[in-house]
Amino acid sequence: MSYDKSRKLKSIVSDKRQLEIRRESLLEQMDLVKEQLLESQSNVRTRVLQVQKEELGNTLESIQSELNELNDEIQKIGVVVSEHAILKFISETNRLDIDEIINAMIPPKVKKIIAKLGNGEMKHNGMIIVFRNNTVVTTYKDER
Repeated sequence: MSYDKSRKLKSIVSDKRQLEIRRESLLEQMDLVKEQLLESQSNVRTRVLQVQKEELGNTLESIQSELNELNDEIQKIGVVVSEHAILKFISETNRLDIDEIINAMIPPKVKKIIAKLGNGEMKHNGMIIVFRNNTVVTTYKDER
């Protein structure tokens, strides 16, 4: 559950950042249009700039509304505790021996294979072990 919250939060934060970047760009465009509007001498040019300004304003309102919704979603998710933080807490408070778990996951013979190959996947005790640059990056149940 925490992992799903974490993924959702990352997605929302990414969406939010994209909207913030888009908003900043539109604000810059709005400033430019305002400047041009002030400098404009022609009624036709003035009207075109006013329409552009209104469109940018509407788009900015829409983006602000989306940002507000994303902020509300972030607030609803609340605090997320990563799996890494949980494991570090358990390890640091001596409630779990991480080395013992590592040795159960990858006994010496498996460590030798990983050290020799460096990158890849292998089966061990009903699990698939995925490793990159001599680092086990994930494991999952062998469903085959």
